[in-house]
Amino acid sequence: MEIVLERIAKKNTYTIGRLYLLADGDVKRKALSGKTAGDKRSFEHTFDLKKLSKDSYFCDTLEPTWRNLNGIALKPEEVNAKYSRQSGKVARKIPGHTAIPEGSYRVLITKSPRFKEWLPYVQGVPGFEGIRIHAGNYPDDTQGCILVGENKVKGMVVNSRIWLHRLMKRIQAAENQEEGIWITII
Repeated sequence: MEIVLERIAKKNTYTIGRLYLLADGDVKRKALSGKTAGDKRSFEHTFDLKKLSKDSYFCDTLEPTWRNLNGIALKPEEVNAKYSRQSGKVARKIPGHTAIPEGSYRVLITKSPRFKEWLPYVQGVPGFEGIRIHAGNYPDDTQGCILVGENKVKGMVVNSRIWLHRLMKRIQAAENQEEGIWITII
């Protein structure tokens, strides 16, 4: 199962996204070895963007402020030096106030020491630790994690616990079919 998070609104204090669920057959996966000894492996997942449709749409997401951690080229309207959004320049991470970088990551269900419940854990995010997908409503409810829900109110998600429960059921169903669980953030 591939969870795809498409970031659609990169605001000054939060980031809104759409979460899509794709079947394993819709995704091509490739492992990339590090450039130097000791580098972590990274992963490249490709799929037809047309698969991100109303049929595969699952829910909305809320994350901290997006910063240009990968140094990618930005559209003119995305450039904002105050929020580390300079085109082609790698941004500085601000702990607790930065969304994780774009890429593909393994998702495991593990018990969260903070929340004391079983939650999706996003493994191998460079420069980040303990990234989860969990319930919450406001940007202050996340320090880098992905909150799920419905973006019906500006700057927040609602019905978060309901959507987390639904996502956990879909992940468990995929695991029962012995599928790997991945998230790709674009």
